[in-house]
Formats: sequence, C-alpha cells, structure tokens
Amino acid sequence: MKKRIFMARCGPYDDSSLGSDLYESFEKMAEGGDKLELKPEALAMFEVKFPSEFKGCELVVSALELRCVQTAKMISKNKLVTLPGLGEISFSMKEIISKKEFFKNGRPQVDLARKLFVKKLMAGEITESLQSIISRAESVLNFIENEKAENMVLVSHSFFMKIMETYLKDPGIKDQPKLIRNYFTGSEKFYDYFGGFRFSMYNLGKERKIKI
Repeated sequence: MKKRIFMARCGPYDDSSLGSDLYESFEKMAEGGDKLELKPEALAMFEVKFPSEFKGCELVVSALELRCVQTAKMISKNKLVTLPGLGEISFSMKEIISKKEFFKNGRPQVDLARKLFVKKLMAGEITESLQSIISRAESVLNFIENEKAENMVLVSHSFFMKIMETYLKDPGIKDQPKLIRNYFTGSEKFYDYFGGFRFSMYNLGKERKIKI
C-alpha cells in the first residue's frame, strides 16, 4: 500500500500577548507556546495559499499546540486527530544565546540565534536531544504505517519538520548529527506558512520504503 503524505507548517501565531521584547517573546513561546492562537488574519492567508496537497486529504494529523490544531481544522473539521510526536522542539533561549548577544549592535540577531540553535542541537546542548526528536519522527512514521488512510496531511512546526525531512533523506544523522550541516545551517528559510514537503511510504512485506 502507498501512503501519500504532505507535512505542512502551521499558520502564523498571534504574538500580541508576548510583549514587545523579541528575546523575551521567543522565551515565552518556548515555555508556553502550546496555548498561542493563530493570528486573526491567518484564515485569509490560508485561503490565498491553500496548497493543492490539501485537496482529497483523508485525514489531518496535528501537533497538540493550539495553533496547529486551529490550522488543521481549516483543512478539515471532520477528519482530525492529534499526535504528540509532531510537537515543537523543546528548548530555552538561554541555552541558545544570551540576551546581550541577541541584541548586539542594538538589533535582534535572529539569523545568528537560528544558526546557534542548529549548532547546539548537533552538540546536544539544548533541552531536547536530537535522538529524542528522531524518536518522535519514528513515532510519526509508525502512526502513518498503521493508519488506514492513504492520503494524509501532518501539521507541525518548521524546525521539527526540517529535521524530519532531513532524517527521511539521511537516517545517518541519528548517529552522526554533524551530517545535518549537509542539509541546513539554520540561516535558511525552511517553509512558508501552510507550506511544507511531501513524501510517500510503501509497505513491502516487513520492509518500509520512503520516497521524498
């Protein structure tokens, strides 16, 4: 049986409750981002960007975070389940970069923070290890394998999605984290809101084959 999967980034979150300090807002998001709602204009954005991969979807599988569930309900209100394995990566801004370094020269160094995130992820220096993230990715694949639906949309977050996409292309990152640098450094823009990547899964007896 062939399973067709589209993994989509959730819509933009409403940051009005996070305050004007970008560093602190990122920290609050890391600590309690599960309760953040989508921006009011997210629905209009969704209707404009509606990917063709959403058409004919038999099942939408969402991370537990509220903004992901809200995104999933835009795709389908009746064919929705949640899966913890699709959740955001656990981290703290303080593990990545100091507030002083983040605001170096008076401007937020977002690109630097993203690069340091990837560097510290490979070194095992953030809250959630790469092995834990890959274990979650495997739990998602197991779910897909055991699900009857053949056409699914998975709603998740950009960094988790990028690691899962990389793992599907190169399972070797599990034992050699530095291989991640062959695929991304953190400075790249991964996916647009509601955008993502597609892959297929085949079951050949006891063997799982993935095409991406």
